[in-house]
Amino acid sequence: MSSLRDSCGGEWFIWFSEHLAAFKCTSPEDGLSNIFPRIIEQVPEKYASFINEPVFSMKQGSAIWYLSSALWVKLGEEVNGLPTPDTINVMLPFDPCAFVEEVYEQELDSVIVENVFNGNFKIEMAVQINPDIDLSALKDDIREIGISI
Repeated sequence: MSSLRDSCGGEWFIWFSEHLAAFKCTSPEDGLSNIFPRIIEQVPEKYASFINEPVFSMKQGSAIWYLSSALWVKLGEEVNGLPTPDTINVMLPFDPCAFVEEVYEQELDSVIVENVFNGNFKIEMAVQINPDIDLSALKDDIREIGISI
């Protein structure tokens, strides 16, 4: 599971479970869906854990995506102001750096980001990005998702 919130009320959540993946986006900039409760009802039952995940806010939103036969199915509004499964699939290492600089006015080390994109994550990289990170919690999270460190 991963999430991102910006300073303008935008947020997205991505959830993975075995062969399932789902994504929820709330983008006030692009508009909230007036029928979000009905959108949630259209998500297949096998995604109930995603819909009911207490960490995620499901009261309002712009769109939900879920995987069906290895393709993303989108329900809801068009989203252009935040990353979506469509844009994440074609991201290059420069893209998250530009996003963080624009939204959070922080610089990311593009070499570190490129290493992560290439599957070469090391704990030291997380410390370089965020010196205040709780290493114990990070290591627990990494083990929980099955990445060896």
